[in-house]
Amino acid sequence: MRNPHPERKAEILAQATDYVLDHGLTDLSLRPLAATLGTSGRMLIYYFGSKDQIVLDVLAEARRRQYEDLALAAGADDVLRRYWTWATSPRGRRFLRLTHEVYGLSLREPERFGSFLGSEAIEVLTVIEEGFRRSGVGNPQARLLSTYTFAALRGLELDLLGTDDLARVNEAFDLFEADIHRRTEQVAFISFEGAIT
Repeated sequence: MRNPHPERKAEILAQATDYVLDHGLTDLSLRPLAATLGTSGRMLIYYFGSKDQIVLDVLAEARRRQYEDLALAAGADDVLRRYWTWATSPRGRRFLRLTHEVYGLSLREPERFGSFLGSEAIEVLTVIEEGFRRSGVGNPQARLLSTYTFAALRGLELDLLGTDDLARVNEAFDLFEADIHRRTEQVAFISFEGAIT
């Protein structure tokens, strides 16, 4: 019977996630991973079944931690600003590096990473779209604005990771944020105006 010790598997998964956040996936090999975790490649396969399953479980755990981080920062009123503050922090950038690495790998190996990226994009777009709806933006504008927001944030993240020019990228984010607020206010005004005529 596989995995008779779920608490040990959870402990290994937590450590493996830390390792991947620090070292990335591109050169991931079971032997150095196992050595760092104080176990063997055979035991990793015993707990996870395959190297690909380890990778998928690590990515899911990294995503869970990211959402947990963002939930802890829920005191801020502005969701976009809260996300950007987290994303540009040293902790947030660890997650961004992994996310964008997986995006790059998926272009070469869609059979390994395509399903993860597809579900991640759908989750993020859904969260953003729901935020716009709560602000009074209806369909199809909420869907369009969520796509625009998702694309802009991904581009800004890549720019930051590639250049480390936080001051310049922050200015670009401020410009984007102002544009989003202007667009949502216009949409909400138009909707309210239509409701009272």
